[in-house]
Amino acid sequence: YESGKGWFPLITETLVEWQQSAYGTSPTDRDSTVVESASDKRKRLLQQQRKRSVSPSEPSRAAKGLRTDTNSASGSLRNKSASNKSIYIQGLPHDVTVDELATAFSKYGIIMEDFATKEPKIKLYRHDDGTLKGDALITYFKPESVSLAITLMDDAPLRLADNSTRIRVSEAQFSKPSIVGPSGSSEPSAKRVVDPKKKKRTMQQLEKKLEWFETDEAEVSDKYRRIVILKHMFTPAELEKDPTLLLDLKEDIRQECEKLGVATNVKLFDTSPDGVVSVKFSEKASATACVELMNGRWFGGRRVSAELYDGRSRYGASQPRETEEETQERLEKFAQWLEQQDDNSP
Repeated sequence: YESGKGWFPLITETLVEWQQSAYGTSPTDRDSTVVESASDKRKRLLQQQRKRSVSPSEPSRAAKGLRTDTNSASGSLRNKSASNKSIYIQGLPHDVTVDELATAFSKYGIIMEDFATKEPKIKLYRHDDGTLKGDALITYFKPESVSLAITLMDDAPLRLADNSTRIRVSEAQFSKPSIVGPSGSSEPSAKRVVDPKKKKRTMQQLEKKLEWFETDEAEVSDKYRRIVILKHMFTPAELEKDPTLLLDLKEDIRQECEKLGVATNVKLFDTSPDGVVSVKFSEKASATACVELMNGRWFGGRRVSAELYDGRSRYGASQPRETEEETQERLEKFAQWLEQQDDNSP
């Protein structure tokens, strides 16, 4: 916590490599030393999985009681692992929702839909009294998504910058007649009769979604990899209290970010409750390094969140246009502030 709202660098191994590579190497070499963005990593891992049908490695800390495929001599087990489309999640916060899980895990592939309800196939396990146990089952449309989700989400926080929401993600292991988890949770696998036409239509829709997903990932990855979104940089109340903070904050952020490369635009969304600032760089490598540098740092008593822009979120002002009375009141406050500055001057 820094009461003076100063910048305190958070040195990471990636940042050190990036800075070292700035001397004596070509731009191509420098780019290769920068850590991949999450979007790039998802894309690379997905391509690797499609080229070779290798079963994902088991998480290093397998939960006690969870059945795993440890018998390397069994070809049938390996085949089952390679075609597995479901992941098992542990350690979920007890206020988690299906929508939250769908948002978090749909980044790694298309989530399968229930043929009858059209809802995503996400199962939250509950105690007899209806409270959540903290584990869940998610089924994807393609098995490649399983390895991707495990690689990027296992032992990672479900909610950014909240380490208490760190979760464990592994392949789901099924047994007849139920799925078995470390907490002893199981659900009977009662099969329902599904209309073949409805099933075919749903599968066709999912195939179309998959095409859109892959196209969107490629386009978003290429177009927005130069834009960084910083959150929790200010509060609207702070900007209202000090009219000059907006300009000062933008300049401070620009100076800090230009240590990593040319920042072509810094935009502060003054009405954002999350205190959002966007920084656009001229080079993708600079944006990636900025995420590594800024994410998790403390500024003004708040923990900063930094990520590459996803191409979809909107942070623009949502306030209605000012009335004449509101404009006059704002100008009077600014005039009073200027007078106070003159009185305090030597």
